Amino acid sequence: MLNALLWCFYGETTKRFEKKEAILNYDAKQSGRTEAFVEVIFEHNDKRYRAKRYFDARKTTSDSLIVTRIQQGSQIPIEPPDTFINTVIPREMAPHFLFDGEHAEVFLGEDNRNSIEKSIQEILGCGVIKTAIDDLRYLTNVYKREIASTMDSGKVSQLEEERQSFLQLIEIAESNKEKLISKRNIIEEQVEDIEQNLRNSAATKELQRRRDDLKQDKDRLAISRAKTVDEKYKWLGENGRYVVSTKISAETFKFLDEKEHRGRIPSPYNEEFVKDILNSEECICGTKLPQDSLERNKVASLLNKAADQTMRDRITKVRARITSLKNERVKAPGRLRRLSERLAEVESEYDEKEAKLEEVSARLKDIDIDDIAERESRRRELSGKLKNTIREVGKLDSDVDRYKIKVANIDRQIKLLAEKNSKALKYVKRSSLCESVRGELETRLNEEEEKARNILRSRITKVLDSTSRKTLNLRMTDEYIISLENQDGLTLPKEGLNKARFSAWSGSSPA
Repeated sequence: MLNALLWCFYGETTKRFEKKEAILNYDAKQSGRTEAFVEVIFEHNDKRYRAKRYFDARKTTSDSLIVTRIQQGSQIPIEPPDTFINTVIPREMAPHFLFDGEHAEVFLGEDNRNSIEKSIQEILGCGVIKTAIDDLRYLTNVYKREIASTMDSGKVSQLEEERQSFLQLIEIAESNKEKLISKRNIIEEQVEDIEQNLRNSAATKELQRRRDDLKQDKDRLAISRAKTVDEKYKWLGENGRYVVSTKISAETFKFLDEKEHRGRIPSPYNEEFVKDILNSEECICGTKLPQDSLERNKVASLLNKAADQTMRDRITKVRARITSLKNERVKAPGRLRRLSERLAEVESEYDEKEAKLEEVSARLKDIDIDDIAERESRRRELSGKLKNTIREVGKLDSDVDRYKIKVANIDRQIKLLAEKNSKALKYVKRSSLCESVRGELETRLNEEEEKARNILRSRITKVLDSTSRKTLNLRMTDEYIISLENQDGLTLPKEGLNKARFSAWSGSSPA
């Protein structure tokens, strides 16, 4: 299709097209046919046209082209056809519009950034404007030198010498700046190539990170497992008696509650209380208890059943301890169960992490980690050089601005001196006119180039919106170098740009 368009319009094909002379179809040639043609119907300025180029294998002369305008069912010939086609797409600009998608990466790659900018300028017709700007700059200098020679003034001559000196410094600075920019572009390409390789190793970095994380998780779980096992053993040491105390607790309570022991354990009489009554020789009911009396002897007999404070405390402690054993025995199994469940969870997670760690380690086994580290080091080194180069370019920009200010000041001084001389004033006006026209052309040129960039950005964005399933952000430099970034700010590989670049550049829709 591409070469059919090129051949129809200009009678030529792309450099990559094989067998350029074999225009006639092989089968048609075998059947005895000698003629072929390519016809293209297109629109231009809201009008429809038909371009048709004929080929005759019997003739050695050039192919014939016929162009007609389609109007109300009739066809009106356009003469001369080649001139008209050149007004639609000039022959020298055709390679910028009609090129093969497979060759898009070569054409639009970073190695051809200068050719891309030049191509845009050619499409916009900037070549003629740049030539005019250079001619006007030359004429401006000629007229300003004429001012100095016409006035024959030492002061003006001195100012002109200073002016030429600063102009030379500007030329040197801009030349050095151009070299630095070329150096910067080379470094940027090297950084981009390294970053491309590192993007491919991003998966490796992710595997490394996962391996480190898994190893940390595994170590943490190992500590947690050991701690849980220790807690389990500690529980057995501290709570085992609660589990085995079931029988002894039951028998002890049974013994204390048996009928034959009731009123004996603990004793119903307090030894200290009985002794106090005997010593006072009077019962709490008021009965006198003299020595050797029957009443006293009965009260004294209670001492045989009475218990002192020590006995009562022991019985209370025994009952309290048995009660505690009984209560803790109820809680103990639940604690053990929770410890066992926690240990099972830790061991399960540990085994899972260990399996994943072995899997990631196996995938990293054949990857050269040192090479990745070396590339990272080289990228940092180049990034440092890039920063220095950008800084040097900025310094040269400052120098050029400073020199231009000095030149402007000198021009003002010369103009003031020349206004008193009618002959010199003529050249002053001419140089001012040249500078004014040159400034206007430079402004318009920059505006048109910026418009071209905005149009390209808009078209590429539309292509991305209609073809990409992900959100992508377009980046385009002043040199028309295109890059795409994802939502995380990661620059996508060059290969992913070919379709978008080709579509935006050629005006076609991606397949």
